[in-house]
Amino acid sequence: MEYCRGGDLFDFVANVIQTHKKNLFTYDLNLLKKLFKQACQGVNSLHTKTKHAHLDIKAENFLLDENNHIKLCDLCWAHPLYVECERELGTKSYKAPEVFGLEICETFNPLKADIFALGVLLFIIAFG
Repeated sequence: MEYCRGGDLFDFVANVIQTHKKNLFTYDLNLLKKLFKQACQGVNSLHTKTKHAHLDIKAENFLLDENNHIKLCDLCWAHPLYVECERELGTKSYKAPEVFGLEICETFNPLKADIFALGVLLFIIAFG
């Protein structure tokens, strides 16, 4: 992966809030849409090309290059997309409800967990 001088998406959003005293939703809605669309395209590419779920989608796992193009990173918890997952993975504040407190022999759908995490990501990057 090439060097992404823009840092991660979480720090980018925090910088916008600190610099402009506005969240990304009120500061630049078009930029918000562009960033989230790119995040969704990256996750979709992972799903369709590799047939894997990321399972740790969060703002810190999207890097930005100098042109604010997003790159998905940190695939250490990637899991086959169509195989039910049997253990808790991911970052607590982005997890789908069904992932919490899995009992023995319980599973969850990794595709649905990624989609839920994208919704959380949208809220985080929009409102800080």
